[in-house]
Amino acid sequence: GEDNLRGTGDKVKIHWEFGGKGGYKNFAVSYLRPWIDSKGTSLGVTIFNRQDAYTDYDANGSEVSEYDKKSKGFNVSLGRQTGEFTRDYLTAEVRDDKWAFDSDDMSGFMYNRNKGTGTEGGVNYNNQGYDFLDRGYIKKNFGRTHSLTWQKVYDSRDNVYDPTRGRRISGTFQWAGHGLGGDFNFYKFTGEYRAYKPIGHSQVLAFRGLIGWATGHVPYSMLYTLGGGDNLRGYEDDQFRGKKMYNASVEYRFPIWKKISGVLFADLGDAWDAPDVIWYQSTKQFN
Repeated sequence: GEDNLRGTGDKVKIHWEFGGKGGYKNFAVSYLRPWIDSKGTSLGVTIFNRQDAYTDYDANGSEVSEYDKKSKGFNVSLGRQTGEFTRDYLTAEVRDDKWAFDSDDMSGFMYNRNKGTGTEGGVNYNNQGYDFLDRGYIKKNFGRTHSLTWQKVYDSRDNVYDPTRGRRISGTFQWAGHGLGGDFNFYKFTGEYRAYKPIGHSQVLAFRGLIGWATGHVPYSMLYTLGGGDNLRGYEDDQFRGKKMYNASVEYRFPIWKKISGVLFADLGDAWDAPDVIWYQSTKQFN
């Protein structure tokens, strides 16, 4: 990566990895020009093609499946400063997410074990009491998504990497399908609020609140997820999924020694309403 390419201020990042017994060849290339006109409009382009291993969990944290997911596509983003602390972004994206079965390493092993009767392409989808085949699970949850996303950000933090004061507020609206093409039609809104307040000597009280709501046919890869070190600590990564979500965190950050810090935290959150994920039964009901 380079944040000041040839002294122009342009940013370029290249991520490439290959190898492993699965023969992965993953790459992501991004380029950002921060100033393309007199109004300070930025232009960014990203191209990606990845294959990664995933684990699915039910609402109780029990493992449901291990599989490989292939994601490829590109996006183009325009950004513009609209105030001293505010900036707007508009992003167009085309992406294709595919569920990958590999009989050699049994990716998707719990989707494919010989439990049940339905088969499709030599792969058994009807197992553990879930009728993957007749309910068209793979087709409903993996495919091509075409979308436009608008985001408005207010950011008054003193340091984007290690803030001690200020706020960051963002609202994001995503419009997918509905005339844009692709396999899915949905609308999605996400709001986030972060605040930081210094207390004592080099100590910070940090708060984060997050809400999300989506309507329509949302693919598996676009559902809200909670769980893991980034939001709901103490649970499996992406354990909770759904079209509706809330999350809140409070942290007390304090120095320990030189650049080593400690954190006391409390997390709260849930994600629910995922009708096409037939093995995920959320404890929350929403009408």
